[in-house]
Formats: sequence, C-alpha cells, structure tokens
Amino acid sequence: MADSARGVRRVGYSWPMAGAAWGGAGISKDRDTLANLAEDGFDALAKIADHQPDLVFCDIMMPRLDGYQTCALIKKNAKFHRTPVIMLSSKDGLFDRARGRMVGSDQYLTKPFTKESLLKAVAAHVKAAA
Repeated sequence: MADSARGVRRVGYSWPMAGAAWGGAGISKDRDTLANLAEDGFDALAKIADHQPDLVFCDIMMPRLDGYQTCALIKKNAKFHRTPVIMLSSKDGLFDRARGRMVGSDQYLTKPFTKESLLKAVAAHVKAAA
C-alpha cells in the first residue's frame, strides 16, 4: 500500500514481489509516498484495515487467499466496499476478466503492464474517489 505523507494518495499494492513488478513498469516511488506491500491476501486485508487506502492493486495469483477472494472480501466490507480494486494478472482471458468483475473489481490490468497504463488507472480511480 502507499500512503501519501500529505494524505493525497493512498494506494494498496497487494501482490507478491510487488516491488519487482512496480519497478518493472519503470515507475519510481515519489518521495511523498510510502509503499506497504502485502505477501498474500490475508496480509493485504490486514494492511487495508490498518492503512485505509484510496485504491488497491490486487494480483490474482497470491498464496493462501487469491486475488478474487481478497477482492470479494474487500467489496463485502461496509467500510471498504467503495475502495477501487484493480486486479493484476498475466491471464487475459474473457473468463478471467469476467470473474474479476463478478467479485467487484473496478479494473483489470494484464501483466506486463506499461507505466502509462498503470498511471492512467491510478489517476482515473483516485480522481473518482476524491
């Protein structure tokens, strides 16, 4: 998760090896943002409760509790049901995208994603939440 020092941006990153994926997109962390990464779905839920992000990135392939289950639990929670969840996956099939929508995801990005597509998704959802 990322929590802005000024309270402007709080984004959750819920996927294993998130730092590698983030860096792989060519994105550097801005100095006003602190990233908190989750190792699995249960860890993500705990960090979401603690940090209350404005946006959550959730990889489908996570240990113990997968991204679909994690997203469904976020969306069923009265406090977080309006928090946008962007699913991340290397799977690009129609079924995979439909399943993401069924559990309440707001967007689906296929890995590898570009810096531009990631920033566009963040801007769209953070702007809508503001």
